[in-house]
Amino acid sequence: TKESVDIPMADGWQMACRVLKNPAFDGKRLPVAICHHGLTGHGRKLFWLAIPLAMRGFLVLLPDARGHGDSAKRLKHSRMDDWYITETTGIMPDYKRILDYACSRPDADTSRIVAIDLADDQLHRGSPWQIIMPRMSPE
Repeated sequence: TKESVDIPMADGWQMACRVLKNPAFDGKRLPVAICHHGLTGHGRKLFWLAIPLAMRGFLVLLPDARGHGDSAKRLKHSRMDDWYITETTGIMPDYKRILDYACSRPDADTSRIVAIDLADDQLHRGSPWQIIMPRMSPE
């Protein structure tokens, strides 16, 4: 299943995010994979990675960062300083809120969470994902 959610950021701005999971795993707490796109991407560009993970039993979050994908439509509500890293804006405070959202879900196994950041929306040889994946299994 696919659902669209808005995740509140520390500064009150709402980040668009898609959540994917396999209905065959309904009622179970699932390991979480947060798949974050690169500079020119958006969450939908990572369906090639997210769908197989969801089919294997992961709860997959595909956030659209500020100015990207569905979050870009909200730019008229953004301020210039939203792009600077402060206590309430920027990649780290936003990632914390994404993680907080994931941990608030009753279908998330908070002891099994992996974050996957793809600089150009592709995996590369020797990427952290290739190291983490063998250790992460919904079984």
